[in-house]
Amino acid sequence: MPYSALQYATALFELEQTQTKEQKEQTLQTLLKHLTHTQQQGLLQDIIEKLENLKKQSQHQQTVYVTTAQQIADNEKQRIQEMFGEARYVFKEDPDLITGIVIQKQNTVFYNTLKTTINGLKKQLHT
Repeated sequence: MPYSALQYATALFELEQTQTKEQKEQTLQTLLKHLTHTQQQGLLQDIIEKLENLKKQSQHQQTVYVTTAQQIADNEKQRIQEMFGEARYVFKEDPDLITGIVIQKQNTVFYNTLKTTINGLKKQLHT
């Protein structure tokens, strides 16, 4: 069953939040090839309009960025969403964290990572 313009736009919108410029370009190229292969090029204008609408809506909604060392389970995501309330959530992985979590909501950042703990211990040892 083919995807709707809204489904394509939603996927693009979510990917846009975490991809680099090069990855975004590759994603768009892949989408265009897919639409051509499935003879759905006619959806392109509708996809663009729906993507623009999603961007406008997101400007009015708060975004919470959650970065973890590895992918977290759905129940853990749900707990985070319950703690930080209604917002748009962007979950991504950063293996450089080793372990732990970084949550950014507006101008506030919550660090609970091994790196933060080690740096705190270093400060205590040097004082």
